[in-house]
Amino acid sequence: MVIGWCAGLEAWPRLRDAGFDAVEVGAAATFGDDGLGLPPGVPVQSTNLFLPGGARLYGPDSRDWGPYVRRMIRRAAEAGVTMMVVGSGGARRAADGQTPADAEVAFADLVAGWQVDARAAGITLAPEPLNHRECDVMVLYSRLTQLMAERGGQVTLDSYHSLVERDPAQLDPSAYWTKELTQMPVHIHLSSADRLAPAPGDPWLEALARLMKSRSYNGRVMVEAALPETPEALRTTREALRVWE
Repeated sequence: MVIGWCAGLEAWPRLRDAGFDAVEVGAAATFGDDGLGLPPGVPVQSTNLFLPGGARLYGPDSRDWGPYVRRMIRRAAEAGVTMMVVGSGGARRAADGQTPADAEVAFADLVAGWQVDARAAGITLAPEPLNHRECDVMVLYSRLTQLMAERGGQVTLDSYHSLVERDPAQLDPSAYWTKELTQMPVHIHLSSADRLAPAPGDPWLEALARLMKSRSYNGRVMVEAALPETPEALRTTREALRVWE
């Protein structure tokens, strides 16, 4: 089990000292055409922020991102990355005149095509569901897993996005996650429903951890939240994550 944090490279010394295993960085900023690359000694196994800001996948402002993605995948693989999360809510938002349902299928087809090059390089592409506040495409984990499974792909679970989309009438954390996770994720982004770092005693995140342990999940768990300001607070978060181990 690898437990880390989605953060900038400069956060690694703090994360290391608090007992974290890795840092997850932005793909485009690190391995894209204008990326800065990785300094030696920073354990990066996974990335997020797949496409540059302002990218569009469909409509008159779109372009063929295939060549860019292939170059980025090659650089990431050379650096030891094995997992790339595809979020990019702005890029995958439906274009004018395009229904969200059509955009969902188009997005799944694009990721499946990119996955061919990723697999050849030893990398898994794992798109994540977002939420309706941020995007109109792929806001439900169930829909994303369905479309990617049909194309031989896998997905990331983001606890924050899932909890935002939760029916407010659902008050049982264990029942919620059991119903939500009909298919297993291959990667997890973890934060509370308020997008805060996991805290001891959070019933929703602890229920998720128990379910994943019962299903023998052994992938990465990457916190996606603001870093605590003090070393003590960061160590408290790391202790709260012991429930995953």
